[in-house]
Amino acid sequence: MKKFSLGIGMFQQWFKAYPSLDFINKLRNYGIEFVEFLVNLEDWELRSRQINMILKEDFRITLHLAFDGDYNSAFFKEDETNKTFQIYKELFNKINTITFKESLLINLHAAILSHPAKKEELFKIKINFLSLLYKKKEKNNWNFNFAAELLPFDSKKEKVGETTEDLLRLSQEIKQDNFGFCWDLGHFHANYLAGRNGKITKSFLEKVKHIHLHDFKEKDDHFPLIFNQVPYRKYLNLIPNQATLALEINYKNASQVGDPLFLLFKSIENLKDNPH
Repeated sequence: MKKFSLGIGMFQQWFKAYPSLDFINKLRNYGIEFVEFLVNLEDWELRSRQINMILKEDFRITLHLAFDGDYNSAFFKEDETNKTFQIYKELFNKINTITFKESLLINLHAAILSHPAKKEELFKIKINFLSLLYKKKEKNNWNFNFAAELLPFDSKKEKVGETTEDLLRLSQEIKQDNFGFCWDLGHFHANYLAGRNGKITKSFLEKVKHIHLHDFKEKDDHFPLIFNQVPYRKYLNLIPNQATLALEINYKNASQVGDPLFLLFKSIENLKDNPH
């Protein structure tokens, strides 16, 4: 596990269930180095207090940007006066008021629309959106790095980001060295079973900055690592560079199959005991 900094995703769910420093200290004892919060404008006051508290406990932070409704960048139109872009800009300015010890990684979903949306049109929207976002990043001195997440295939929706080729195209089009990928191994494996994952190439692996890891219970994802449905060891062994790895386990899902806290720590142990 030396290659990966280990963290907990969907942390707002876990911290709501266990809002104590005792829980934070247990995570530390299990080797957790960072936590990942889902962030939006609506919950920002609460989330910012939680982030500052976690930072005081000497944990690192990664953020997962909200992606539904007005946060879906498929609704971006033309320029920065667009409502979706204004929401991103306001949220990023708020995030930038927090002092982080290092450049902050923010995980983004790409554009998603229900059919009959056309993928080529979504690509143009997302490329323009990201290009403008990077211009604002430079102008406003946002100390962020962005990672686009590999998304799950859905036959009812058109998405940018459901294959490795999608992510590579985004990277090639926007031409930003610090733009990376979040390789969600659960999504990737589900897409592999559906024949929609894309190839694992050297170019793709070199851009992996962040990883989401979770297991499946039948067809449902974001479960603890106890069902052995996702062959994550072989995927992790391919990644050549340092990366952050977040166990993205849904608290309610864990509660369905046992004691959630026990299963969270069991997942950490399973990962650390079998890193390859």
